[in-house]
Amino acid sequence: MQFKIFNNKIEHQQKKISAKMVPTPGVGYQNYQSLLSQSFQFSQNQNKNFNPKKSDIQKVNTAAIQQFPSLINLPQLLKLFAHPYYLWTNYSVEAIANFQKLPPQHYKSGWVLEKVARSFMDQVKYADAEKVWKEMRQIEPNRLEGMDYYSSCLWHLKKQSELTYLAYSCSQISMLAPETWIAIGNCFSLSKEIDNSIKFFGRAIQLRKDYSYAYTLSGHEFSQNENFQQAKKSYDMATSLDQRQYNAWWGQGNMYYKTDKYDDAIRCFTQALKINSNNPVLPTFLAMSYAAKGEHAEALKYFEQSEKLDPQNGLNKYQKANSLIKLDQYDDALSELQRLRELIPKEAAIYILMGRIYKKLGKIQEAQNCFSTAMSLDQKDSAKIKGLMESLNNPNSEFNDDFDL
Repeated sequence: MQFKIFNNKIEHQQKKISAKMVPTPGVGYQNYQSLLSQSFQFSQNQNKNFNPKKSDIQKVNTAAIQQFPSLINLPQLLKLFAHPYYLWTNYSVEAIANFQKLPPQHYKSGWVLEKVARSFMDQVKYADAEKVWKEMRQIEPNRLEGMDYYSSCLWHLKKQSELTYLAYSCSQISMLAPETWIAIGNCFSLSKEIDNSIKFFGRAIQLRKDYSYAYTLSGHEFSQNENFQQAKKSYDMATSLDQRQYNAWWGQGNMYYKTDKYDDAIRCFTQALKINSNNPVLPTFLAMSYAAKGEHAEALKYFEQSEKLDPQNGLNKYQKANSLIKLDQYDDALSELQRLRELIPKEAAIYILMGRIYKKLGKIQEAQNCFSTAMSLDQKDSAKIKGLMESLNNPNSEFNDDFDL
């Protein structure tokens, strides 16, 4: 099994490593030190009352400029970086466009590309983020900063082989970097080996005690394992280390949603949305929490907010249709499901919900057609679908939530 082999490789590498290597300053750094030394000796050899000529000072300045031409516009360069970085820290959709305005030699750097990829990921645009991360790794193949989030991106894209290769590559660079263990943990998480993933996220925390993202991912795994007590501890630690870690607020809200604590879920999802208002998943889950409390009118506000951010969010459309049904807005719900059917044509739950609406509207033949289509798409729930088909002659049967998208 590839994970066992990979794990053995990790243990072998761990035994070989005893200390971090400190990088040696490059030639440019040595030249710069030499230039400073010459300048210092020049000033020391002069009489303390001697006022150097302007031409002498200009010679030293000219030498520095020739050696380091980028120093000429350093303030302007810092100003160029400041604005997109400010937008990025505030999860603004404008951050990417502003980073792209940087001079090519600066945009094509690992630091900038990592921020651009993160910005795409914060907007749930995982495919776009992956492209940028690939470009970043071509430029700086030994860069570990950002590989924790890159591995999470591959996790969301369900790219097992790419994630395994990334984890292995990181382990070859450094086993003492917490990002390496996050990548390994995500690798095991994607293969549903939750206990191992929790262990590896724990190793990342051992290497960096203030690693908020590692605590967040640990919380996700504990929640997936229905160990909600440990999940809460992990999420609380993550948010105490970084109050703007919206992933931890979402995770805690999702944990409360699973345990039917909808008021607490609303509080956490609201906090996450305040931090990152451009993530379409957050308003969807906030709306679902309001809907679970029966506050469907309030839920619709957030379903519509999510739709503006991502018109193709299938979960949002399906849950919005459910709330429209509860508000007796059957035509609007049907229109929503018809648009969703174009995006996901082979999802049985869509046809089942459409069939219920047609039945409520008295369109028995249309309902029959929808249930038949659902039957052909989902054989494992055939008994339930048959029950729905048999209930077509009973107009008083109620909607239920047995089928989820």
